[in-house]
Amino acid sequence: MKVYTVASVKQAEYEIMKSGISEEQLIDRASSYIAEFLREEDDIVFLCGGGNNGSDGLACALKLKDKNVTVFYGGNPNPINARLLEQVKQIHKTHPIYKYNGDGKVVVDCILGTGLNRPLSGDFAQAVRIANYSKAKKVAIDVPTGLDDTGTSLGDTFVADVTLVMGGVKTSDVLNDALDYAGKLIPCDIGLCLKNPATVVTKRDVTIEKRKRNSHKGSYGKVKIIGGCARFVGAPLFASVACCTSGAGITTMVVPASQRIVYSQSAFDGMTLDFLPDDGNGNFVYCDAEVNRIMQNADVIVIGPGMGDSEATCSYVEHLIKNFSGTLVIDADGLNALSKRKEILLNPRSSQVILTPHVGEFRRLNKSYSGDIMQVKEFAKEYNVTLVVKSATSIISDGNEIAINVTGTPSMSKGGSGDVLSGVIGAFSAVRSPIDALKFACYYCGLAAEIAEQNEGNQLSLTPMDMISALPVAYKG
Repeated sequence: MKVYTVASVKQAEYEIMKSGISEEQLIDRASSYIAEFLREEDDIVFLCGGGNNGSDGLACALKLKDKNVTVFYGGNPNPINARLLEQVKQIHKTHPIYKYNGDGKVVVDCILGTGLNRPLSGDFAQAVRIANYSKAKKVAIDVPTGLDDTGTSLGDTFVADVTLVMGGVKTSDVLNDALDYAGKLIPCDIGLCLKNPATVVTKRDVTIEKRKRNSHKGSYGKVKIIGGCARFVGAPLFASVACCTSGAGITTMVVPASQRIVYSQSAFDGMTLDFLPDDGNGNFVYCDAEVNRIMQNADVIVIGPGMGDSEATCSYVEHLIKNFSGTLVIDADGLNALSKRKEILLNPRSSQVILTPHVGEFRRLNKSYSGDIMQVKEFAKEYNVTLVVKSATSIISDGNEIAINVTGTPSMSKGGSGDVLSGVIGAFSAVRSPIDALKFACYYCGLAAEIAEQNEGNQLSLTPMDMISALPVAYKG
């Protein structure tokens, strides 16, 4: 599925109208799709605002002359709306929107659509609340009212069973809170020439090929995971077990030397251990000779899980960016370190760098981030990295393309989930390009969490190890 920014859809609308297609013609096309979708329904209520979204609903009501239709309207109508409303009044019942009481077997949200920049209030907020409490089938047009252009709910928001998307699926239909409000998305082609799409990752995009019989552990990469400290013992363990479970040929967990006994007792079958100097209390101490040794024979290095926010972490991250020639995955505390000196990414280097920030970490890297997917692409291009900005919907970019992952579950909102993902990214990075590694890892980690949640029967009890245990089932498909 292709997804477009609201700005790119508006530009396409401008261009098609500049070519000679009128706004009324676009409204006619959109309303025809809505009418066709509602053809088998009856007792239909339209909630219409005064702008373009309301125009689609009013025009559709005119096309449903033989149906039991009631229109509730509000806001300041634009000229097209005012004309359409007068025509609707000749054939259907119409009322001010404050009179809406929840009646109707189907309620169609045509209140606002795109462009919301503040919470709903007054009659619109009341109508949305009443609609959400009703037992009616709920249909949104373009974007559920209450979501802004990044898919964030600003307050009262229409909860749709289905959203009919005009022109192209918008980022506000799939990002952030949109997954809880948009329901099933049905694209409606009204003839726009849309450009610069993002792609939602699907199973078809992440097919795992059968391995060749004539292969060995060296065929699937040597991945080293640097992390851990006395306070965060589990993070590198989760990452390493996930990496080993996800097909890496050799997974090496690199931890503080004084934690040797702790990790020796918890190491997973198939993993190896290595150590970096520490202060005797489980906190890394920088040593360039030792990190140079760790870099030898490594195809991929993951750095950061549970490593601690220290000067040593900063030094190790900087050294690897400058000197490692493989794929470097920077996560967690490694990202915190990088945020203090991200300009080092602009220096010449031979490594391929993958960044895995959640939204808060990305805002430390890019203080102007507002949730726009194009900002992710622009950052990746400027700093020559591939990154995923993790959230309910994750945004992936290498500066050329943008992918969006929607697998996952709120049960992943728990410490350690990101460490699992970084380990899976490490494994896939050993055999795939950075952009594909992120697509595969995000999709399958999310799918594994969904499977684990089903196994647990609730959203509270999922642990990182549950996710890891479900990875083989996810990979099996």
